[in-house]
Amino acid sequence: MIYSSLFWFIMKKNILVKMLVLLVFLFCDNTIAQQGAIARATGNSYIVFDGFSLHEPQKLRQKCEFFSKALHVQAPAKILAKYEDACDVFKSEEELKRQKASEKYQYFVYVKINPDQSQEVKIEDWSIPKTNKPQIFKIENSSPQSQEKIFQEALFQENDNFLRASLETTLFLTMGFIYYWMTRDANRQDWEINWDWESWKKKLVTFEAVTLDNNTLMFNSPFHAIGGTFYYLAARSNNYNILESLLFATASSAIWEWFLEYREKVSINDMIYTPISGMAIGEVFSHLGEFFEKSAPTASNRIVSTLFSSLSKFNNWFDNKKPRSSRQLDALGLSQEIWHQFKIFSGMSHGTVEKSTGASGFNDTSNNEIIFKDNLEIGLETFLVNVPQYSKQGEVSKVLTDGNFTEMFLRSELGEKGLQYFRLFLKAALAGYYKQKIEKSESGNLNGYSFFIGASTATDFDYKDIVKKDFIGVVNIIGPTIYFQYFHENWRIQAVLDVSFDFAYVSSYALDEYTKNHKTDGIKTSLIKHGYYNAFGATARPKLVLQYGPAELGGQLAIHYFNSIEGHDRFQEEVTNDFNLSDKSLRYEGWLGYKFLNNRYQAVLSAVQDRRSGVIDEIKSSSKETSYFGKIVILF
Repeated sequence: MIYSSLFWFIMKKNILVKMLVLLVFLFCDNTIAQQGAIARATGNSYIVFDGFSLHEPQKLRQKCEFFSKALHVQAPAKILAKYEDACDVFKSEEELKRQKASEKYQYFVYVKINPDQSQEVKIEDWSIPKTNKPQIFKIENSSPQSQEKIFQEALFQENDNFLRASLETTLFLTMGFIYYWMTRDANRQDWEINWDWESWKKKLVTFEAVTLDNNTLMFNSPFHAIGGTFYYLAARSNNYNILESLLFATASSAIWEWFLEYREKVSINDMIYTPISGMAIGEVFSHLGEFFEKSAPTASNRIVSTLFSSLSKFNNWFDNKKPRSSRQLDALGLSQEIWHQFKIFSGMSHGTVEKSTGASGFNDTSNNEIIFKDNLEIGLETFLVNVPQYSKQGEVSKVLTDGNFTEMFLRSELGEKGLQYFRLFLKAALAGYYKQKIEKSESGNLNGYSFFIGASTATDFDYKDIVKKDFIGVVNIIGPTIYFQYFHENWRIQAVLDVSFDFAYVSSYALDEYTKNHKTDGIKTSLIKHGYYNAFGATARPKLVLQYGPAELGGQLAIHYFNSIEGHDRFQEEVTNDFNLSDKSLRYEGWLGYKFLNNRYQAVLSAVQDRRSGVIDEIKSSSKETSYFGKIVILF
């Protein structure tokens, strides 16, 4: 298959060393020292972890400092353990055999230190019923830095799941191609080129056939994001890291654009939007699926896990790997190894929407229109931090590269006309530096701080139908992100800042006013056909939350600015009036909350103001929506 071969060429050249086995973070320095002391006092001991066990020789105590670094490895499956609480020590091989039979643990690692101080490592995967051939490596006696590098390479093996990832991606592409040809009558209008040298020259040499398409908003934004998610997860669920999975998604999108849709011009916007939005959604889904997989094996957790990570579930089933729940579960059966905060909320809102069409904006009340609204609000919010020590006592300083901070926010409003507002936001912090220094006071409260600074990506779908139908589909391509929290007795302060460079599909807010007095001949084809334009832009999102006991006071701001892209229309030769457009969106929000019933519920009062504006030449249209919400939030 031609696209499988292309995948092989692209990925083989960029691949990093892959995981054969899914490892956990082992000890922190103090934990290793304590277990080393046990081994020295009792002879060989079997130290067993959630999903991992280590046969520790007597002389391992001499290598405590080295192993605390060398074994501090992060697996692509993100199986993390709370070291002190997840450790068991067994004194005999008989007990170890019983633990293996219990199917509670997945991996066994035997570390042997030879007389010449070299180390041999043997890894067995207990999740596979048939005996695995153990992988044996030898680390020569050299500098600690060299040993660390060699030891980590010993634990990392060339991934043997490239073929499966390629086959799964090929399946998605084939399904899309079949649907494409089943609906060829609708697609035929886009067929402008052929499978000949002149057409390929325009695609690959002159790039005359590489343009911005003018498909519908629904097709370009949600549908392509879904496709990108499948491409990304095909790689991520086969143990590829974030960068490799993004390359996989980008290659898949390129194969679709250049080869499967060979009768059409290549879409620049699809090549940007599909893989980046797929990465943001796929990374959030991957972590959510893993979280519920590690939670109690209830029907609801298994269903949710399958919903978010069906490919991983299939791959584990194919490999005959049984899911293993964490031993650290809360009262609801949710894993405590991954810090989590889930919110389900519902309430009522009352507000006004003021629309202005004058050049002077809201200062000219003669052109203003006021609309009143009373809506029902329903929503969901998730926040996962895949750092075992997060918000717990201890010191941490490490580089994170596995999408360890992920968020999802879903909110909708229902009014007299049905769905009047819908927003879906997904964000993943891809990599960065995390530092924490938190102590516990005599009163049992936390004191200290933690912060993360790194790079993130996100995708944001925002739809409104109050004054008029308005849609913005944004992908935050890349940008810095900061998470900060400070603890002092009953106080907790949280701050978040996101800044990003964006690509977006934007409904022009000034288009209706423009068309009242201007002809539409020769304007951008996506604008005249569907009312939107392709844009680059920027986003800034600061947030601050103050908590004292059960009380909470918070505020956040979201600023979006978009500017249209000129000169690359699919039918650029027909665009004789290629004017510039710009749009802005500002959202201010403040809230006051109070938790009750063992902090499982929260009552929240909030005020929100949304400002939306658009400009075409001298024409400006804007609106100001002010809403007041009262809602009940379920926390878990």
